[in-house]
Amino acid sequence: MSKPLRVLYLEDEPLDGELAARALADDGLVCEMVNARTKDEFEGALKRETFDAILSDFSVPSYGGLTALSVARSLQPGVPFLFLSGTLGEERVVESLRSGANDFVLKDRMERLAPALRRALHEAQLLRAKKQAEENLRRSQEELAEAQRLVQSGQETESELRESEERFRSVWENSIDGMRLTDRMGRIVDVNEAFCRLVKIPRAHLLGQVFSVMYKGHGPQDGIEVYQDRFVTGQIPARITAPVQLWNSEELDLEISSSFIESGQRGKLLLSIFRNVTERKRAQARLAAFSHLGQKLGMAGTAREAADILMEVADQLLGWDACTFALYSAVENKLHHALNMDTIEGRRVECSAVLADGSLSPMARRVINEGAQLILKERPSDRLAGASAFGDKARPSASLMFVPIRNGARVTGLLSIQSYKPKAYDERSLETLQALADHCAGALERIQAQDERKQLEEQLRQAQKMEAIGQLAGGIAHDFNNLLLVMRGNAELLLMNEDAQSPETSDGLKQIIAAAERAANLTRQLLAFSRKQVMQSQPLVLNDVVANLTKMLKRIIGEDIQLQCQYAARLPAIQADAGMLEQVLVNLVVNARDAMPQGGQLLVATEHLSLQETDARANPEARPGEVVCLQVRDTGQGIAPENLARIFEPFFTTKEPGRGTGLGLATVYGIIKQHQGWIQVSSQVGVGTTFKIFLPALATAANLPPPETTAAELPGGHEKILLVEDDYSVRLITRRVLESVGYEVWEATSGPEAQRVWEQQAGEFDLLLSDIVMPQGVNGRDLAVQFRIKKPALKIILMSGYSGSVAGKDTEFFRRTQSQFLQKPVSSRTLLETVRRCLDT
Repeated sequence: MSKPLRVLYLEDEPLDGELAARALADDGLVCEMVNARTKDEFEGALKRETFDAILSDFSVPSYGGLTALSVARSLQPGVPFLFLSGTLGEERVVESLRSGANDFVLKDRMERLAPALRRALHEAQLLRAKKQAEENLRRSQEELAEAQRLVQSGQETESELRESEERFRSVWENSIDGMRLTDRMGRIVDVNEAFCRLVKIPRAHLLGQVFSVMYKGHGPQDGIEVYQDRFVTGQIPARITAPVQLWNSEELDLEISSSFIESGQRGKLLLSIFRNVTERKRAQARLAAFSHLGQKLGMAGTAREAADILMEVADQLLGWDACTFALYSAVENKLHHALNMDTIEGRRVECSAVLADGSLSPMARRVINEGAQLILKERPSDRLAGASAFGDKARPSASLMFVPIRNGARVTGLLSIQSYKPKAYDERSLETLQALADHCAGALERIQAQDERKQLEEQLRQAQKMEAIGQLAGGIAHDFNNLLLVMRGNAELLLMNEDAQSPETSDGLKQIIAAAERAANLTRQLLAFSRKQVMQSQPLVLNDVVANLTKMLKRIIGEDIQLQCQYAARLPAIQADAGMLEQVLVNLVVNARDAMPQGGQLLVATEHLSLQETDARANPEARPGEVVCLQVRDTGQGIAPENLARIFEPFFTTKEPGRGTGLGLATVYGIIKQHQGWIQVSSQVGVGTTFKIFLPALATAANLPPPETTAAELPGGHEKILLVEDDYSVRLITRRVLESVGYEVWEATSGPEAQRVWEQQAGEFDLLLSDIVMPQGVNGRDLAVQFRIKKPALKIILMSGYSGSVAGKDTEFFRRTQSQFLQKPVSSRTLLETVRRCLDT
């Protein structure tokens, strides 16, 4: 078992120390936390013992975080120092990193603490190794210089000479650095074992060869003139650091120290000491990149911007020819691609993901479930199991890395880089890429929070817009519906004596009634969109709704579109509002017509389905069970994929100005949701669109309403009715309709007048037929309560042209007063049937 880390934590809240220790332990880092609350405790602890890491709040009473950082760097310079703070602005973050802090973590993002501490510990280890290596190099050079001085001085005794040679040979054989001797012709005279390990060439194959043999693509004469000039002038750089590519394509950063020495028989030789500083250079580049990465990611406003920043750093540290950056949704189990790039003909170009629908490839699943993957192919052409190729598929990658983007234990994305070069990456590269991905998780969470806030703000604006429309619709509905009732009522009253009308007059009256019905539908559509329409559901068969609309649908679509209706046999009943379903069908048909300006085919079909659990999983809104399906399919232009997800948004339309309001499909969605149903849409550009609407079927055989009676069978009677209505035209036509079938009607224009008429007639009324909203302080509800107390046997029908919230969908009130409700405008037939049914109940 590894020894626990000793961590000093400057924090005035003890509970925060416990939370930090628990967060580290949960991620596998066992720590002994030493808490310091004050300046004296902190500095005293630093003087007493050496710690593995130091954590500090940025703001401790009477002791600033930057001061604590300065003290820690002075007393324990090599120990990782991280800020763990509740709030840390961008300027403070930059200042702390410039002052020498390794990293910073916010307290509400405690899951980042362990990865950040691991990175800091690893970087500190690299820094210590670098300093040790530099010290070894310094000592080796001093010992070699001393040995050479003694040889050249000729002052040593034979024993001193042997001792000097032995010391030189010991340094030569035991040095961790590669050493090489070359003559003035550039030929290799000798090398030590460390040099052979560095260049991966046996000593026997190096001796006598020109020094360029170790480099890829260099001939025997490459660089030889410059080399020989240095022998003549005696001038050579004491130390250089240069990137080189060895004969086996391995790329290294080498620090080379050179000096001339005299060798008796061979004359002047060049001693070169090679140190592999590749890891040190990578660590320095990584420190520089990570120190600015947080600041850059803090400026990103979208996932794409974060991806661009991250891939730029990945290119600096690791290099890549192709890359993928995608967000992962665990709820959808899908990837949302932010960036896919490949290098084609020497240029980096953006590519589309192969699985454009966001589904997971086997490799993506493995990375999400198991963690980072490093793949080095023996041959680039080898097929990679589970991965999906994209971009230049004819030029497959040889080295690939896949890492999850993690926010604590939760995977929030996927990052991949690929290289066409064999063995371009190693395990350290994979660790670096994983650190980059983890560093990005916080920025992605912030961006997601910003997006969610924008969505909430947009939803609030939509809700406010909907509320405004609802208020407007409610106000319009009352006056408009009263006008429609008058127009329709007078036309229907005239048609009751159709024999007295000429055919032309009769047809004109029917056209007036149809136009009034369409106008009423427009009002209902606006009310339905604002969710303020009273839903009057009853058992019905969807086939009947479609059949009743067929003639009207043909007029809507015109002669260029062929309408085909298919009815399912023995279709079960549904609980629905027939008028609302008619709106749904009309809106879908109008949309289909607009999608086929050159004509086409339109199918309206009904179907009975039994959905299983597996079927329901395909749609989050779906439920298993017996359903009735209404399908509307066209052969039109289709809907572009980028628009498909937005078609039900209020006010969203792709039609040209003046052709659409963006309310049609939003209304359809609202109505179907009110009916506990759901919608599935499939579309292909240039082929057509299919809407499928699913409504729950009634479990038992329903008592369907009887078919409408003919005009000759309109019910009437001789009962006494008190009609209360403030609109003169509505009151007049309602009275005429009622009196036409034998009823005795008494009128009142307001609540107080109705009370007077009631007293004058001693309450001898069989039915109260009243508008709900009226002037002078007494409304229809008040009258219903007062008159029912005076005469319990009184029948009551309340009417309104307002929206449902004003009309009163208070089922408890209607149950208590045994009242019925009629939504204006109402047809003469419906009015008379409701009056008769109420009186007979």
